[in-house]
Amino acid sequence: MAQLTFLFSVIITLVNFCSALDWPFPTMTEVNGTYWQAFNYLSCLNASHFPGDTLVGYDDAGILVVALNSSLVNTTAADQIRTTCYIAFRSRFKNALEFYDTEAPELEDATTLSAVLAQPQYLSRTEPWPPARSRRNHSSISSNTTLTRRTEEYYEMFLSEYSGCASSDLILTYPLECMSYASSFTSLEFSNPSSKYILRGYAWPHHDCTKGNEKSYVVGPGSSSGCFKRTTYSYYGVFQDDDCYGVEEYNCQEATTNDISSIIMTGAVYLMMALLASS
Repeated sequence: MAQLTFLFSVIITLVNFCSALDWPFPTMTEVNGTYWQAFNYLSCLNASHFPGDTLVGYDDAGILVVALNSSLVNTTAADQIRTTCYIAFRSRFKNALEFYDTEAPELEDATTLSAVLAQPQYLSRTEPWPPARSRRNHSSISSNTTLTRRTEEYYEMFLSEYSGCASSDLILTYPLECMSYASSFTSLEFSNPSSKYILRGYAWPHHDCTKGNEKSYVVGPGSSSGCFKRTTYSYYGVFQDDDCYGVEEYNCQEATTNDISSIIMTGAVYLMMALLASS
């Protein structure tokens, strides 16, 4: 466990260092920042032992989705590496990581991780985050006098029984709490009112944030996941500064896997190589 703690500290240090740089490289940003952020992100996943045949595609909301068979991977390790790679390159594009048991999700232009890296122009349709709902409509929280603390103590969730988030209800939700409902919702949107911290949101087609098949979204400060269609009975959110960020947050338990250390070390090596290449 001491080795695992050390490896986490190494990669977190690298991520913090990367965040101080102008990632992605300026020449790439001049061409298409969102495009190259997505390419750097997927390259990092590939270097961190995500299989080459990992399913990649876009959902009906234009979100770039990486999908993994949960029976073949360690989901906790994969989730952490995904988030680390995403943050390292200061990414700002719509993204999701989805786990499935038997039937893979239906994605537009579905392909594999190796194929995308061989033909990066595939990523040209990748879209940036839209603004947070609170920035689009400040009146949604202005009348609630109880929300006078720091914004990282809640996030905005929009749930709808219809597609396209039509007639959606705003639910101000505390992080690290599973929200479960008897009836399902058809579409939803995670909105991050924080001006500083990243929000990671999870949605399940089951009750009580359990039984797998979850789909997670990394949403930057002042941004939104965008509305997406997904049958959802429960959801969960966690901010980057929360104590449980980086482990199984919805259970708030320490990861105890044996194979996570090799995955994290590979990711750390990739980030160091990227730093050296940019110098």
